[in-house]
Amino acid sequence: MRRFIRGVGAAVGAAAFVGVAATTAYAGPPANVTVGGATTGSHAISGHTTGAISFNAGGVAMSCTSGTATGSVTAGSYTPYPTPNVATITGTTWSGCVGPLGIPMNVAHSGTWGLQITGNESGTVTPGRLVNISATVTSATPGLCSFKVAGTVNGSFNDATSTGAHTHNGQLLSVVTAGSTLTVSNVVGCFNLIPNGASANFAGTYHVTKTDNNTEWPIKITT
Repeated sequence: MRRFIRGVGAAVGAAAFVGVAATTAYAGPPANVTVGGATTGSHAISGHTTGAISFNAGGVAMSCTSGTATGSVTAGSYTPYPTPNVATITGTTWSGCVGPLGIPMNVAHSGTWGLQITGNESGTVTPGRLVNISATVTSATPGLCSFKVAGTVNGSFNDATSTGAHTHNGQLLSVVTAGSTLTVSNVVGCFNLIPNGASANFAGTYHVTKTDNNTEWPIKITT
């Protein structure tokens, strides 16, 4: 990918985190990540969704109107696929969420999520996945519904420059439902609609940028 993420300002969920995540490591060419020309070092990134986030747990459709994310990307050379984490997401926010029967819900991020490359760039799109996802979903009214989700989701990075709500140049990070391994646990309430062990997924597109002192730093991945 000639540019992985570019410019800060905006989050991590349509080119779509396309392609199914690799389950077995294979060599492939190295994925070289650079940030503003730097070939080493960790650099902060942030972003926001370009629209709503869809969410499903145990067949129950939910949604959030918007979201944000913060984390860092590490410049370097990565191989094989799936790569080690090229970036991490340490915080997310989820706004305007509704759950079973339309009740308001809150989503709390947990731990550090990893971002990995799973295959070669095709055109301007590079397949990837988010791993080690963990979050707790709780009804705004205590006691009505709560559960945890954990696992992996697939998606892609679109290398084409996009313009977000704050006019920063950047790339699109998309998450798709196909191939998700998110699993539900610790269910309390939820009107008996969501069982423990049920599958879950979410989908959304995030406009991701990187800046330093209001100067855009191009973040590139070449394979």
